[in-house]
Amino acid sequence: MRRTLVLPPRVSQRMFGAPPVNDRGTALDTQAHTLLSLIKATKQPELHTLTVRRAREVYDEATQTMDLKAPWEVKTYHGFVPGKRPVLYEVYRPHHVKSRNAPGILFFHGGGFVIGSARGHAAIAKYIAHQTDSVVFNVDYSLAPENPFPCGIEDCVAAFNHVVNQHHSFGVDPKRLMVLGDSAGATLSINVSQAQVEAGRQTPYKQILFFPTTDAGPYASRELFGEGFFLSHELINWFSNTYLGASKFEIANDPRALPRRFKRKSELPSTYIVTCGFDPLRDEGEAYVKDLVKAGVDVHHHDAADIIHGFITMGGVLNSAKTYIDRALEHATSDL
Repeated sequence: MRRTLVLPPRVSQRMFGAPPVNDRGTALDTQAHTLLSLIKATKQPELHTLTVRRAREVYDEATQTMDLKAPWEVKTYHGFVPGKRPVLYEVYRPHHVKSRNAPGILFFHGGGFVIGSARGHAAIAKYIAHQTDSVVFNVDYSLAPENPFPCGIEDCVAAFNHVVNQHHSFGVDPKRLMVLGDSAGATLSINVSQAQVEAGRQTPYKQILFFPTTDAGPYASRELFGEGFFLSHELINWFSNTYLGASKFEIANDPRALPRRFKRKSELPSTYIVTCGFDPLRDEGEAYVKDLVKAGVDVHHHDAADIIHGFITMGGVLNSAKTYIDRALEHATSDL
């Protein structure tokens, strides 16, 4: 796969045709187009057609294959958040970060609240630690269907407060403790901020969000990119049905499931949000940006115009993915 992805664009287009152009006149990144074409040509099974267990295995394998290489200059150890569901987390401290009052980031992986793991996302989490000179906590929160909504949210909120309460032992500055996530993990990051606001507790210093899901629609991007762009309409439905289960129709206005419905947005922390030009979740992400701006939140939006959902774990095979990751991390943490 890697050899095919580094072919000159002219050769790649001869093999797979010209990249598609979206509704805004932007062509899909050539390597991303080649990756999607390879997935289609090799008839890779769609995750929603597999058992949950097998879907998790396939997703973690794919993530580890496509991700950036984990920097070796990171010290790693692990612990558990105490509670009714002890939550495993891994801690990554770059060797060059000697301060006992360093910035901290709680990282929540993506995977639709059903698949994904701290282990599968360890490389990108370590990379984030290294690039931002921060201590990163990679949280292995509970997944559905074993632990459906709102169990994962409760785990992430508990993890955030655990780090706040134990910041001396972790050597992090509680006033510079951020949340960062991709896809479902980005939504969980928002959930943590919302929960802290509602409980009157310390909110994250910043929420760094890569392509979150924030609403149920309808949105044009869900129709435009719901087939053939990695995150399909069928997969979104499978995630939603598995995560929300029987409560799906009872929580139509629950801001934990649909963050755009949160009433106290003006109290949310500074936000850096990345959306993708070929992502079913693009439009709701942009709508959330507008909500925050209207509420007076300090928000910066980066439009990754030519790439697909999930690119945060594709930096090892897509050059543009690494560029977008580096740019986002540099801008989002420039004030630390």
